[in-house]
Amino acid sequence: MRYKSILCSLACLGAFAGVYFYLPSPFNTDSAISCHSRHTLINNDFKLDASYGFIFGGNKGELTMYGYAVDNGVRINIRRVISFTYTRMDDIYTFHSKRVEKFYGDNSEKGNVNIHLPEFFYQTGKDLTIQLKRDGFNIPIIFVHRMPVFYCNQSG
Repeated sequence: MRYKSILCSLACLGAFAGVYFYLPSPFNTDSAISCHSRHTLINNDFKLDASYGFIFGGNKGELTMYGYAVDNGVRINIRRVISFTYTRMDDIYTFHSKRVEKFYGDNSEKGNVNIHLPEFFYQTGKDLTIQLKRDGFNIPIIFVHRMPVFYCNQSG
């Protein structure tokens, strides 16, 4: 009986070791980049004020956008999450949107919010190329078209 329980324990240990080493982890938090940023865009009678949360690593990630826009005096709520995959070459990342999900309260279809955003933010299957640099304090700065757009507050 004792040998049977030892053999069963070894078999369980072997199964757990196999699962641990051979199944890919969903997210390796050691290599994941996570940040939060607030960004405001003003263009004539249009204002977009939103918070953005980024987390990406292991060739996939999510971007959360939560804020509002004022378009010709009309307030428009924006609440969405974009799931994406990415490829990387040095400090250049190309995000490819896989799913754009609007949350309750998002009424961005009421105005012209999307014409002020890259297609990546509102359509699946679209790309956004960014450059990720770090400042003197090792804080990520996300550049779009060579312009620093998101200076990240560390969130993780």
